Amino acid sequence: MIQRTLLCVAAIGCLGNTAYAQLGQPQKTAGRRLAPGVLTVVGVESEEAETFSGPRHLVELVSQAPEWTPNFTPENQTLLELAKNSTLRRTVWQFEFSYKPMRLVYLDVADGQGGSRRQTVWYLLYRLRNIGGHLQPTVEKDPFGNDVYGVAPVDHDLQFHPHFTLQIHGEVDGRPASSRMITDRVMPAAVSKIHKIEIRDPAIKLYNSVDISTAAIEVSSEVLDRGLWGVATWPDVDPRTDYFSIYVKGLTNAYDWDDPAGAYTKGSPPGTGREYLFKTLKLNFWRPGDTVREHVREFRLGSPLTDNEAEQARLLKIYRVDEPTDYSWTYLP
Repeated sequence: MIQRTLLCVAAIGCLGNTAYAQLGQPQKTAGRRLAPGVLTVVGVESEEAETFSGPRHLVELVSQAPEWTPNFTPENQTLLELAKNSTLRRTVWQFEFSYKPMRLVYLDVADGQGGSRRQTVWYLLYRLRNIGGHLQPTVEKDPFGNDVYGVAPVDHDLQFHPHFTLQIHGEVDGRPASSRMITDRVMPAAVSKIHKIEIRDPAIKLYNSVDISTAAIEVSSEVLDRGLWGVATWPDVDPRTDYFSIYVKGLTNAYDWDDPAGAYTKGSPPGTGREYLFKTLKLNFWRPGDTVREHVREFRLGSPLTDNEAEQARLLKIYRVDEPTDYSWTYLP
């Protein structure tokens, strides 16, 4: 699902409870109130197909199970035949993820020579909610005694083990930059300053990428929001960067896997050579800025739009998308 959100600069900020009520929004929870449209909300998009893998070979068994013809049971019920046609099932969960446009903050840090220097920190502020309704496989018998599989919603607490990566697209000084992947860095000083800018309420904790992984995130309801606020930070990103994406892993346990031909050999440890791909959220951004003075207002959601067909095709190729998007789901190692 693709969701484009148009943001009004005048709307960015925090509204008090009174102003929020005047907008006709129900006051169901305590905490920070944002003007409508400030957060881009990525809804839960779990699918039944994510709850199973197969039918496929289980290479560990296929390589070792003996071939034989049973006398009293069907051949398709032997260990070898079952291993050639196995379906693995699992419960799939996913968080609701909401985020603001990329922003930046300045810090004064030691330069190692007794002085200090000004450091630029890019950051992504987000809200995480467990809204329940996770998909759990079910099985029941049909009138002929066959197993019929389906899914049922289930609610339970979750933990978020995030992995945020910033990818720079295009070129920097004429050199390809598409392979430049930067993992976010935990910066307590930056988080403290961002809290004062974005949250401002001392009763609301702003989590970094390590602290948030220790929290048990309970299911939110219509009347009680148990969501958490978090932030990912990147210091000293090349200011010449115009196009970039943020990849977020850990929002769901959905994955896919494959056993390449010949990767597993008889007697090897289980899983040898197996390749996993994890469902990952990709957030696109761009900034028409320069190196003179980086400013928070330079950041834009999504990939750029232009009337020039050739330039638009080039931009779509840079972001590896078929059409301009704010975000999309993909599977990555």
